[in-house]
Amino acid sequence: QVVSSAPHIAMFRLAHLATPARSLGLRQFSSVEGDVHRLLMDKFQATKCRVEDISGGCGQSYQVEVESEQFAGKSKLAQTRMVNEALKDYIAQWHAIKVVTTVPKP
Repeated sequence: QVVSSAPHIAMFRLAHLATPARSLGLRQFSSVEGDVHRLLMDKFQATKCRVEDISGGCGQSYQVEVESEQFAGKSKLAQTRMVNEALKDYIAQWHAIKVVTTVPKP
């Protein structure tokens, strides 16, 4: 559904809706997503990790989800700071990042 009559907004929304494979996880990682994924897996010995470009494809906003025992006993703020520190070189080039951290359930 197009809310605006502005052509560039309509095009963006149509392009976004035309990628159902993305919502099913059937797309390939960009090189940045792959690099960040490997870095987080290695740094935190993550049991789960997900990295997604949420900028619509321009590579300026990312969501990362990391599950690691290293977060056990730490506040959410401390966990987020750990991830931010690990990604500081990437974050310096991005517009935004959303970090979700969890500890594996026993």
